[in-house]
Order: sequence, then structure tokens, then C-alpha cells
Amino acid sequence: MKKAIAALLMVSLTASVLAGCGEKETQTEALTSGASTEKGTSENADKKEASKEIVEINYFTYRSQADRHPEKLIAEFEKQNPGIKVNYQVVKNIDEYLKAQQVRMLSGTDIDVTTVRPESIADYVQAGYLMDLTGNEYLENYKEGMLDKITKDGKVYGIADAINLIGVYYNKTMFEENGIKVPETYQEFIDACNKFKEEGTYSMANGCKDGWPINFDIYTYMHDLIVKDPEIFEKANSGEISYTDPVFADAFKKIDDFYNAGYIHPDSMSFTGDDAVSLFVSQQIPMLCQGEWQATVFDDAQLEFDLGVFAIPVESTDETVIPVSVGSFNAGISSSKHPEEVNKFLEFMSSKEGASIIADQMKSFSPVKGVELEGDSAMNLFNPFLNKKSVDFFYSSQNAEDNSEFDKLLQEMFLDVITPEELAQRLADSRERSAS
Repeated sequence: MKKAIAALLMVSLTASVLAGCGEKETQTEALTSGASTEKGTSENADKKEASKEIVEINYFTYRSQADRHPEKLIAEFEKQNPGIKVNYQVVKNIDEYLKAQQVRMLSGTDIDVTTVRPESIADYVQAGYLMDLTGNEYLENYKEGMLDKITKDGKVYGIADAINLIGVYYNKTMFEENGIKVPETYQEFIDACNKFKEEGTYSMANGCKDGWPINFDIYTYMHDLIVKDPEIFEKANSGEISYTDPVFADAFKKIDDFYNAGYIHPDSMSFTGDDAVSLFVSQQIPMLCQGEWQATVFDDAQLEFDLGVFAIPVESTDETVIPVSVGSFNAGISSSKHPEEVNKFLEFMSSKEGASIIADQMKSFSPVKGVELEGDSAMNLFNPFLNKKSVDFFYSSQNAEDNSEFDKLLQEMFLDVITPEELAQRLADSRERSAS
């Protein structure tokens, strides 16, 4: 009996042990399963986050030189904003760029952020193309006056890209060898041109073939207009004053006389802007009127002469007045489907970090507070001009359509196809058509 009970107890104990072992195994499987479930949930969350749709915005911009493309700016922005991808397209030729920009603005496709030229601002704001940025804190990062041109009726429609200045680069060696004083006044400038002419040297050359450089060698006369009346082109844009007015007609006549005086290389109509720069670098001409943006070309050219820059002299005053302008603005497009991402991109451009990248990449003076030009560059020759009295570029103040028409009419006048009087009349007619 005892054996039977003992056997029964042994069976029960064995069953209990087996049951206990089975229970432990079941609990272990449950814990392991739970751990696997938590890990799986984490992996799924990561995959879900990784597969989250990246917002893409399109940046349409203008850069005349390939080494100034915004890759570094965009790469750093995307690094700090992994949910945003910036696609960009760069157009080198300004006329082609403006035409393509207008088409994209009108269609509202493939464009979220764009670089706006000063002469296009009024038309784009009136058409409602640009995003209103008023009230954003990053606008406070800009130096005084840098956003004035893109502020209309108290609303800010863009951020400044770079500060541009125009001056006259000159070959110090050629001036010294010919005993010519560096011009500080208009008369000294004309005297220098006459002296080089006597030596059989053309003083300047122009890249007329490209269109836009045609403004520079005759810049003194258009600059003088805005020195005498800073609002003269606003008056012309509004129709308050006509291009046939004596103040304009006189300037056009002086431009024609200067071009035909033998100071400018006679082949300028067939030269590109790069051709004119090459003539200066190779010491075939002693002067080149251009902007600070040209300095990087001279940095890379290993010049065989000492380079200098003097302020553009004007006839109406001996006072130094520098042409200074915000050359372009970056703006969001009002029809963009991604305004939040556009605003983040503009905010990064406005930060000290983003603006420093732009200044370094563009080799330009920054409109953002606390961002200084670094390195040894010919651009530093313009530093003395930064604190001088200044006025805007004339072509930045002129209506965009008028400016384009003016370039074409100058080409015709220099080819003796039209007279200065005909230029004035046709420019006035063009302004009237644009206004109607």
C-alpha cells in the first residue's frame, strides 16, 4: 500500500515538476515574444519614419559663374533639415534667366524659391507672385536699408543676397609708366583717356555682344543722373518724367560722344564680357569699369601688374559717390505648395551660418549683420568704398523692360543705326507701351 501511495506520489510529483517546467518554458516564450514584439514595433517605427515623404522644393536662380552655385548652402541646409530636399537650377545668361523666370512665375510650376533682380521686383509684387515675409524674426538679421528695395507698402517680399559695388579697375603699372594720375574727378578721368589715346592705347573695352555689360563703360553718365536726382528713374518708371526730357537727352548725347571719342576699343560690339576682361588681364587696356564680383577672376588670373580700383567720377560733382546696390534678392513664391519649407530655407539663408556660406561661395559682401568677407581677395580693394556716400545702381532702379530696351538701343546707337535723339524717343515710346 505504501508502495502504491509512494508510486502515486512520485507520479504526482513528476507531473508537478513537468507542469512547472512547462509553465516556466511558457513564461520564457512569452517574455521572449514580448521582447521581439517591442523590437519589431521599434523597427517598424523607424521604417515608417524613414519612409516618411521628403518635401521637395525647387530653387530657380541666376549665377554668372559656375563656382558660385549654391551646392554648399543647400547641402548644409538639408543636413540640418533632413525632411526637406532642395532641387536647384542655375541659369548663367541673365536675359534667358529673366524670360524663363517670368514663364515659371506665370505658370506657378517648378518654382518655390527664386532669385529676383531689383528691376523685376515692382512687377512681381504687383502681379502677386512673391510670398509676404513680413513679421519673420530672421528679417532682423539684415543691415539697415538692405531690404528697402524689396519692401512695398510696408510688406517685405524677399531677403537680400549680396551687396554689390561698381568701380573702375585700373592697371597701376600702365598708369605709372605713362605718368598718368589716378582720376579722382570727371575731368581727370577724361584727361587720362586722352593721354592713353595719344599713346595709341584704347582706355577701355566693352562686352556689348552680351548685352548687359554695355552699361559699364558709359556708366559715369547714367550714374551722374542718379547722383543728381536719386529718384529720377522712379519718376521715369511712373511716367512723371519722360526719357525725351532734356536731362536724359543730354546724358544720351554725352554717352554717344564718349563712345565715339576713341577711348573705347572699336571692336567692343563684337566682344563678350569675358573678352573685355581678357583684354584688361592681358594689359591691352588700362581700365575696366565693372563690379566687385569681377574680383575673383583677377584673384585667379595671376596678374602681371599691380591692380587698383578708383571710384567712378561724375561730371556734376567732385564728391565721391559710389554705386551700391543689393544685386539680387531671394524670394518665396506665393503659389508654392510648401510655404513652411520655403520659409525655413529663407531663414537659413538669413542666418549668420547660411549668410557666411553665401558670402564665401559668392565671394561677395554680405548684407547680414556680423558676416565679414574672409581671405585675401581683390575684392578688398572695394573696402574703402563701403563707408562712402552711395546711390543705387541706375539699372537696378530702372524698370526691367526699359533696362532691356535701353541695352538694345545703345547697341543700335553705337552702330550708328540711330541717333541719341532717336534712342530717347524710342525708349520713351517703350515706357509708354509698358505702362498701358
